[in-house]
Amino acid sequence: MAEKTKELKDSFLYDRLTHLPNRLKLIEDISQNKNSKSLHLALINVDAFKDINDLYGYEIGDEILIQIAKRIREVCKGSNFVYKLPNDEFAIFTTMPISDEEFFVTIKKMLSTISETKFFVAEQSIFITFSCGIASNQESLLIKTNTALQIAKKHSKSIVVYNDSLDAKEQIIKNMDALLLLKNAIKYDLITPYYQPIYNTGTKKIEKYEALARIITSSGEVIAPFVFLDIAVKSKLYPEITKAIITKSFEFFRDKNLEFSINLSIVDIQSREIMKFILSKIQEFSQPQRVVFEILESDKIDDYEEIKGFIKEVKKYGCKVAIDDFGSGYSNFSHILELNVDYLKIDASLVKFVTTDENSRVIVKTIINFASNLGLKTIAEFVEDRDSLELLEKMGVDFIQGYYVGKPQSGLNSNFESI
Repeated sequence: MAEKTKELKDSFLYDRLTHLPNRLKLIEDISQNKNSKSLHLALINVDAFKDINDLYGYEIGDEILIQIAKRIREVCKGSNFVYKLPNDEFAIFTTMPISDEEFFVTIKKMLSTISETKFFVAEQSIFITFSCGIASNQESLLIKTNTALQIAKKHSKSIVVYNDSLDAKEQIIKNMDALLLLKNAIKYDLITPYYQPIYNTGTKKIEKYEALARIITSSGEVIAPFVFLDIAVKSKLYPEITKAIITKSFEFFRDKNLEFSINLSIVDIQSREIMKFILSKIQEFSQPQRVVFEILESDKIDDYEEIKGFIKEVKKYGCKVAIDDFGSGYSNFSHILELNVDYLKIDASLVKFVTTDENSRVIVKTIINFASNLGLKTIAEFVEDRDSLELLEKMGVDFIQGYYVGKPQSGLNSNFESI
């Protein structure tokens, strides 16, 4: 049993494409070494990687990432640990007793060497450039290093080393822009739900939708939530987003015989104001059994009693509850037994590789069987092609969500044809 548990844990800590340790493992390693006298981290981004995907396709893009990972491992030796982060980023972390300057020189030489490497795609050789952020011996090391990387990318610099003044200036400007955007969106009622369809593999029909927050500017630009959610939490304006999405979604689905889901964070559940608002809206809604509240599994949950209390309260009215991003951590199997939920939404990082990676398939199948044994339904997110849909159907998943079924949009997309 202990060996199986270790295998399951390891599967969550390693990238399924390159087999390098992933972001979760990096966070774990940084935490375990936080008392070390020497901590150095470099985050490396592949420049214009989207262009490679667009030009050659995602399969070639994945092959390039594998080649880059191999080259970085060849160049980085000794006590430099290499990680593969989401999308097109890599990390190098070390606790070697070296100075900041020595680490900078090491990374600079490594980037120079890799930038001179020819990578072969579609019978052509191409050179790839990189942007890099570095931080050493800092509190919140990963955040500070990412700040340096974002500045390197923004100003087209090869390497940027983090320092306090640089962080403060850039972050203040970024936060002010996002805060102004959010305040205007609240003032002029520009926060709008976009609805993404969810396909029932049993009935072969679209029967559900997930409401996703967007800001639609006066010029018609659609702003995704990653731009404004962080500042919304810090500025205590987050409840306004939740209220807008609930109000507009409840009104939109009032006369539609469809189930729809609303995302809630731990911040929402811990807020008496939001809880009172949610309960009042449920009581006014004629068919609360069509309402699903999605709770993010990867949110930091310190007190499961709060979650259980929320679930118990909304279920009095017939509402359902889903755990979102299930499988993004390795401790959630035990926690889920404590919660009276209805759906498990399988994390996108697992579904993305379900047709190409055996470990992903094993974990997804384990989650489906686990849910089935508990009488829960499963929803697979991030389904982007027919092969994934067909495989997931055979594995017994109950619902499918992703761009292959339909993208989020302001109205309903129910024209998906079953196969």
